[in-house]
Amino acid sequence: MFATEEQGNSRRISRLCPGSSRKSVSASMAWLVLLAVLFPAQTGASCLPEAINISQRKYLTNVNGESYPIGMFMGNWDASFLTTHLLKIIIEERMGFHAEATGPGPSTLSCFYALLGCKAPGNSTDRGCGQPVTYNHINLEAWSEGYANEWKLIQSQYASMAPVDVGSMGYDGSSSFFIRKTVRSHAYYQDGVALDFYRGWNMSWSEPSRYFDTLASISRDLIVPCTQTRFMATAANQNYLRITGDDAGVEMLPDGTLAAVCPDDYFWLSPTCRADSTRCVPYVTGGSGWGLDDLMQKAASYDMPVAIGVARSWSTLPREVNVFFYWWVPDTTFLDLDPVEIVFPPYDFRAYTSGDKRTLAASSAITKIVSQDLVTLAPSVEDLVRNLRLGLNDVMNMLKDMQDTGDSYATVACRWLQSNPSWQDWLPDRTKCSPGFGLYDTTQDSFIGTRADPTFLECRACVSGRYSARLHDSAGITHVCEFCEPGSSQASGAALQCELCQLGKSQNNSGSQECNRCKIGEYQDEPGSSSCKPCSGGTTLGLGSTTLEDCGCPTGFIDASESTANLSCIECAEGLDCPALATLQGLRSGSSNLGPQFVASILPGFYSSMAEPLDLYRCVEAATGTRCPGGIPASCTGLLNNTACTDCPSGRHWDRSEGQCEECTPWQQLGWILAVAVFLAGLVMVYYMMTAQKTAKASVLFTTTCAFGMTISSLQSVGIIGTMTVQVPEGLKAIYAFLQVFLLDFDNFAFSCVAGRSAPARYIVSVLVFPGAVCWLVCCHHASKLLPKRLRWEGSKTKSTIGALLQLAFSTMSTISMAPMMCF
Repeated sequence: MFATEEQGNSRRISRLCPGSSRKSVSASMAWLVLLAVLFPAQTGASCLPEAINISQRKYLTNVNGESYPIGMFMGNWDASFLTTHLLKIIIEERMGFHAEATGPGPSTLSCFYALLGCKAPGNSTDRGCGQPVTYNHINLEAWSEGYANEWKLIQSQYASMAPVDVGSMGYDGSSSFFIRKTVRSHAYYQDGVALDFYRGWNMSWSEPSRYFDTLASISRDLIVPCTQTRFMATAANQNYLRITGDDAGVEMLPDGTLAAVCPDDYFWLSPTCRADSTRCVPYVTGGSGWGLDDLMQKAASYDMPVAIGVARSWSTLPREVNVFFYWWVPDTTFLDLDPVEIVFPPYDFRAYTSGDKRTLAASSAITKIVSQDLVTLAPSVEDLVRNLRLGLNDVMNMLKDMQDTGDSYATVACRWLQSNPSWQDWLPDRTKCSPGFGLYDTTQDSFIGTRADPTFLECRACVSGRYSARLHDSAGITHVCEFCEPGSSQASGAALQCELCQLGKSQNNSGSQECNRCKIGEYQDEPGSSSCKPCSGGTTLGLGSTTLEDCGCPTGFIDASESTANLSCIECAEGLDCPALATLQGLRSGSSNLGPQFVASILPGFYSSMAEPLDLYRCVEAATGTRCPGGIPASCTGLLNNTACTDCPSGRHWDRSEGQCEECTPWQQLGWILAVAVFLAGLVMVYYMMTAQKTAKASVLFTTTCAFGMTISSLQSVGIIGTMTVQVPEGLKAIYAFLQVFLLDFDNFAFSCVAGRSAPARYIVSVLVFPGAVCWLVCCHHASKLLPKRLRWEGSKTKSTIGALLQLAFSTMSTISMAPMMCF
């Protein structure tokens, strides 16, 4: 309720604010007469049993020796009057101080200035501040949130006299939009229309104007012209235009003011009923236009047919005419109408602070304010004010009681005190510490755990590292500040409990403000621990590890154990990529609870079995990684299988260019038969070429034969380079692959289609090629005996041919002999 300064005046315009300065005798008498009217004294006995006699009550006395009663400055609204008188009874009859109700002030802001000592707190032109003494000390029912900037200004400009906010009244206040309960019931039970919910106002499916008086029935003499209200507020109208886009609802005046458009100069019509004002529901508010911009945005956004105006007499018009109206609680103005609040979407802080007011307005904290010197003049009274807590129902019930009975504020307050003894909990006790506080010995300058001798005890907020623990002794219940136990900490003051150390933290000392993160190589998977658990033989990635799974081996090592209970870190062999915290289980599964970045994997070109995942083999064609893609153990490309991905399934052969196993064809098998026949025939031709008649000069045939032999040797050497585990340019890979034939590497030529799918069998066939060739030459030598003499082979020449063949095959045979140690 930020419009309090005007709302109170609309109902109590006749009440005067005398300020806080000392008046002349006649003025004081007039003021006392006025107070007697506002707060008629109760006749007979005091309100409370065992009340302190008036003759025994004390005045405040300042450092100058001046004495005066406690001034209780009121805001000009019912709840402030009522709660002030309630507290006044306690201060007088139980605390034993003289108290005086002063004011009322037209707004919470005026109450700030009254407690500051200003002579005319309600005069916004000249409040008369800068006085050395204030005669107003308490203000209840302060709607402070609406004056946050003014409060900061007072605190900075008048630091030595600025009032003090001592907390909530115990309830929040709220302002909103209301209808009579009878209207709500009529609409719901007759037509099923829920007018207490904003969607029930949408003209697309209801006609809300049927349940209210017409706009024409309201005399314009009762309405303030739009030009004298917040309809002229440029900033609010700019927000309206930005949020709703309703440019027909506002207009730019020649002086630059963006004003709301009022067709009849008194009411602004929402877009839904702008074309037909007879369908508009009249809405009235007070002051200069409380909540105008809120309802304008809501009406335009939710298709509510509303005509908004500002009543000259806001407190009476909703009684005379059946309208939609503005109200707040706690308040008595419209209690007799039994108002029903219209429900809008819940409050959206971010939207509201940006000017978007389509949601419900926030409730306002209602607080208690005391003068800065009250803690010195009457500390027990300040404690009482701090302790005072009322519920919203308490206040509303008292207001309803006052309205129903017509009794004075004093009578109603007294009746509530008599029937609700819980107020006695507000009475101060120096050793009765509230939660968050504890007993403090001012002589020892330390917290203590007993109040056996309360002489020098007081309550202070528990400091960091302590918590407020309940103590029940012979004097009742209080609180003491205990140290936080090991395994817990508390960084904040006035704490009710210590916070257990979170996972990954520990604390072995008592009274600590924070827990320590576990060191590298330690973890803690239980809250509230006094020490961290060590990782057995391993490490962690950083501080504050929270689970045993955070423990693991460093980069380059892998945990070979079957569980994380006992780490077994071994160094990863070539071909195995081991990040930090790598495990054998992660290697096998290819996953880790910690994330993919902690999974060990086999590098492309290497292979291991699932049974022995750490025994790595370098695969054939390791440099290209075509056979062994890496990853998890036992991973092979395509249909390859067996150790190191050497074998294709039966009936298939490895196609290096395609990187997969291809179907064997009859042509490939026939090709190999022809190749063997050509090879054998070629050996016979070599014999005859090498044993031709010799001449003094080298013949072309001899030269060609030598060149061929050297070429084959050169190609064998290049082919040997292709077997090395080095990266070669992509353009040369095909050439090296072809030259493998000179090393008897026939796999790329569908060799498995004739030699079988077993890699050892194919290797044995490759090894036997040259011994077989020698045997063939020997067989040919013996078979030549059956030929004519000129075609018969001579033993020396046969040996020479075999020698030349073995010389040519030396490189190939050497490479083949090393193949078992090079392939895997």
